[in-house]
Amino acid sequence: MVNESGEVDPEVEKTFLEKYNCLVADYDAVVITGSWLPGFSNKIIPEMVSNAKKANKLVFADYRSVDLKNSFISKTIRPDFVKINMDEFRETFLDRNNNDFDPNKKLQEISKKYNNTFIITQGSEETLIAEHGNINSVMPQKVVPINPIGCGDSFLAGLTMGILEGKSLKEAVEHGSKCAEKNAVNLRPGYITSGE
Repeated sequence: MVNESGEVDPEVEKTFLEKYNCLVADYDAVVITGSWLPGFSNKIIPEMVSNAKKANKLVFADYRSVDLKNSFISKTIRPDFVKINMDEFRETFLDRNNNDFDPNKKLQEISKKYNNTFIITQGSEETLIAEHGNINSVMPQKVVPINPIGCGDSFLAGLTMGILEGKSLKEAVEHGSKCAEKNAVNLRPGYITSGE
């Protein structure tokens, strides 16, 4: 998905999903991030998640609001890993009638209900991890940022790579943090070196 202006023809969604379903078979995981363009229906992201899970693929999600809520179809048809920041988490799951929002409690509840994992980044503050109802955290290294643009995407790329390489969840989160840190200290977003 992309964050660009302009509206697409409704037929594009059908073509997109057909091509997506063909490609999914060739990969171990699907990363869905961003938002859909006007013209796509609000069913496209849940359908992408559903089709990937039916093909036994890991799904990494980095999007929010109704799109994320609609992606939780069942205990098995849902994103395996949700990586969003705390503001996005609050925007998505805050009950407007409840002023006592407890992020840890909500993370525990949702990750247990859907048997999946949430990773909630908070910039230089601790990254919260909720794995199947169990809460943990990882503290990122402090860096002096030059340009924070792309840090979330860099984190997600590192996290995904870590999981696919067989690292533990904590190791994969730490790897994601390192990628975000390297991104933050570069002027050019998304440009990081491969060294540890």
